[in-house]
Amino acid sequence: MSLVARKCGVKCLVQTVHGVQEGLSGLRRLKMRAYQLLNEFQTGRRFDSVIAVSEDIRRVLSIKHPQTNIVTIHNGIDLAAIKPCKPKSETRLSLGIGSDKPLIGSVGRLVPVKAYDVFLRSAAIVRESRPDAHFLIAGDGPLRGELESMADGLGLGRNMIFTGFRDDILDIVNALDIYVVSSQHEGIPMSVLEAMALAKPVVSTAVGGMTEIIEKGISGALVEPGSDREIANACLWLLGDKCRTRVMGDEARARVQVRFSAAAQCKKVYDLYRELLRVA
Repeated sequence: MSLVARKCGVKCLVQTVHGVQEGLSGLRRLKMRAYQLLNEFQTGRRFDSVIAVSEDIRRVLSIKHPQTNIVTIHNGIDLAAIKPCKPKSETRLSLGIGSDKPLIGSVGRLVPVKAYDVFLRSAAIVRESRPDAHFLIAGDGPLRGELESMADGLGLGRNMIFTGFRDDILDIVNALDIYVVSSQHEGIPMSVLEAMALAKPVVSTAVGGMTEIIEKGISGALVEPGSDREIANACLWLLGDKCRTRVMGDEARARVQVRFSAAAQCKKVYDLYRELLRVA
């Protein structure tokens, strides 16, 4: 595509990188590696600038392409568009969860990098202290059957909901009390920004761009990747104090509004394009 663009007289080429390679295996890993090598070759030779959606990604790219202009421009969202269609109580009713029951959940593809096995183990720990707690994962993927079996083996039973693919994600997230990210790596996931915009406190592994989104202990909780115990402890810490949960959710929304608004990020992209065209 970059070669065609150059031949068609396009003055400047800009690429956006949203994440690093996921942990794949077999033929998929070989195909992805071949694509990655080709993309890295093209990036160094043909692109005038590369946008990384997190500082973590920018650091990785800067090592691979030291001569390329790489800038960090975070993902952003329009807070005015983050409006659930249904009341929280109605969504919970459709899920079979009472308004007084704690609901902890996450949204994403059911793939290895999301480490939902860690989420399930943390859920089992939370239930030991809070048997009234419910848990939810919205999304689909190749690991769904394996994760459902794991949830049954952990004794989560009807307290664990796998919704599959949903087209009402904002309603689902709005029904949560706590949003959890158990991933091995993340860029700047839009689902997390949406959860924060809905004033949901986020408990996340301290990986990739998550440390740029969340101020530890202020707009969310950051824990060691792979630690089901730390995720569980952070969730119990929040469930034990409704005032703390509300304040952290409010701080999360304020942080998105100030640092991750769509308008602010669009302005940065616009300024980058103007500068590239000025020197072209």
